[in-house]
Amino acid sequence: MSRFEDALKEIDEIVQKLDDRKTDIEEAVRLFERGKELIEFCREFLSETEERVRMVER
Repeated sequence: MSRFEDALKEIDEIVQKLDDRKTDIEEAVRLFERGKELIEFCREFLSETEERVRMVER
């Protein structure tokens, strides 16, 4: 599994925990912050991959 796929899996787990509503506020904030980090990683990965694809297409 790639780091990108691992990040997507962790984001999914975070969403499930936050949807559960049994998470206390401190843990929810921590999970939210971690989710933001993972989303930024995924955006950067996709942007870099898109650029590599464009280079190959030229």
